[in-house]
Amino acid sequence: MWTNWMEASIWVGEWQRVDIIAVQAERSIKEAEESESQANSTAVARTRPVIFGVSSTNANRPSTSQKCARSLINTGKARLDTACALSKLQSGRYKQAVDRLLKVDLDALELPWLFSASDLAMYTTLCAIASYDRAELKKKVINDTNCRKCLESEPRLVELLQCVVRSQFGRVLDILKEMKDRFLLDPYLSAHVDPLYSVIRERALLQYLEPFASADLNAMANVFRTDVKTLEGELVVLCEQDRLAARIDAVGATIRMIQPNEREESYRKIVDGCDDLIERCEAAILRAVMQQVDFFYLSASVMNKKILFRRVFPFIPTEERNGGRLHMVTNPSEEDSSDGSEDPREPELN
Repeated sequence: MWTNWMEASIWVGEWQRVDIIAVQAERSIKEAEESESQANSTAVARTRPVIFGVSSTNANRPSTSQKCARSLINTGKARLDTACALSKLQSGRYKQAVDRLLKVDLDALELPWLFSASDLAMYTTLCAIASYDRAELKKKVINDTNCRKCLESEPRLVELLQCVVRSQFGRVLDILKEMKDRFLLDPYLSAHVDPLYSVIRERALLQYLEPFASADLNAMANVFRTDVKTLEGELVVLCEQDRLAARIDAVGATIRMIQPNEREESYRKIVDGCDDLIERCEAAILRAVMQQVDFFYLSASVMNKKILFRRVFPFIPTEERNGGRLHMVTNPSEEDSSDGSEDPREPELN
């Protein structure tokens, strides 16, 4: 029932409702799995033992009802993963989307109008390239048995993944350009083609510069199918976003990576730790002194009074307080009647 509601929400384009219904659907599937496991354990316990220690073949064979229950659970999980993946794709959460897509069981999915093997291959490939590094891409996508099934009919996508792993960025951009028209025809992917392409290009630029201390912008522009001026603009944007630490020589058409100073970084961490420790010590000392003199502060929402030196005083107006801290308010009558004594008199309560 929950999955039917999710499919109806997808059909009308209410993606926010999908996330709300997904919580209830996951809970229902979990309860169904627990009921199934409990029923299986009860059925095994009721099985009669066979004499002479010979086990029965029918005891371990699942019944028709158990097979039907397991099939319904698998179908529900596949439909749930599909709907959640599409919802996260529409909201721009590409990493969460690919994590859900990798859980989809195509054998249990029976929604040809909503999702197909080629669709799964497209969504998984683009979101994975935009979210995973090369090690994760090879482990979770290329070497995954479930993902291989949907990639068997898409050799171009397989080549795209292999080029990303091998750092052949020029070929990656060529394949993406050739397949862009196909991606734009997809109803769920068309609005995210340009953002995904932008993220993939930025990750490719960073991965290209990662092993180098300096690089030639002319050669780099040739790899990324652009001119030097446009490439400089893209690198400047990455530097402004603090994603790339480098210096660009526009005259010499080179880029030099800025190596972090480990000694300075360690010194900065030590100084920050010392400052934090000093603040904690000062706060502990102040708290101990306040407890020693029986000084307490209660907010006006809790109590409209202040307790000071075990005596109850009227509430002090807001203009006489500073930042939530209590200040002593001098009574002019007390100053006049002090008689020159050094010890202040205790205020009289009305």
